[in-house]
Amino acid sequence: MANPKRSKVDAGEFIKLPLYICHYTNINGMMGIIENGCIWASNVSYLNDREELIHGLRGAAGAIGRVVNDQTYANWASSLKAVMKEIEDGRVPNTYAACFCQSSDILSQWRGYGGSDQAVAITFKTKELETLFDSHKAKLYPIVYGALNAYVQISNHLLENLQELDIYEYGVGDLSKSAKRDRGYQILSRLLPQFKNIGFKDEREWRFVVQHETVRDQVCFRPFGNVIVPYIKLGPGKGSTLPIKSIRIGPGRDMELTKRSVELYLMARGYSETKVRVSRVPFRV
Repeated sequence: MANPKRSKVDAGEFIKLPLYICHYTNINGMMGIIENGCIWASNVSYLNDREELIHGLRGAAGAIGRVVNDQTYANWASSLKAVMKEIEDGRVPNTYAACFCQSSDILSQWRGYGGSDQAVAITFKTKELETLFDSHKAKLYPIVYGALNAYVQISNHLLENLQELDIYEYGVGDLSKSAKRDRGYQILSRLLPQFKNIGFKDEREWRFVVQHETVRDQVCFRPFGNVIVPYIKLGPGKGSTLPIKSIRIGPGRDMELTKRSVELYLMARGYSETKVRVSRVPFRV
């Protein structure tokens, strides 16, 4: 039997890539995704997820302390400390994320997306979605939960990268302080959105992440409470179909009626093979 495909995450360990990942939204969001052939990846600095960047930053601080105390990499100490100071002072890259879970029937997600709107979970074929998003330079990462895990994973990743850079530097000569600082920033900033508080572990979240140093032309904007949130569109665009395997109807007043209406809509939009199911979670709306 062939070995299951695995994804090497930037945090340094191999994690099995799930065949399917699920995106939670409401019924209006589902229609927008299908009509426009894309998913929105929002800038996490302007959402509730901003705290998660801080969580990753705390893990990074501990990891840098460990690495700079290793005499093997003493020549990187000043560069890494400078990078950490820059990030703490607000130099965080424009980080856009589209969030997914491994399960399509999670109580905490239904609570978050329920209320006056009908919640749904869209299940996508992971590898096909990766291929579609590749042109946007979107990378798929599993989320690492807990402060200790963040510390260990970031430390291991830093050590791996510094080993590679030391070999490169040995071959081409000493790197400038500026080059070391830029490389350290690339490594750390890419890691920040990959960590989350242990309290969210049941989500088993994966994220498609896109990072830019500056705001690009493809960035759009939408209102969210008292702020205007930048976002980018991931996907082939209007008129194209997405690799949707199934849709789960969240807890609601008449789930079977909702199910039939979604089936009719999908058939009209070219998704006749997409299965529609209802939630099994005993959650009263």
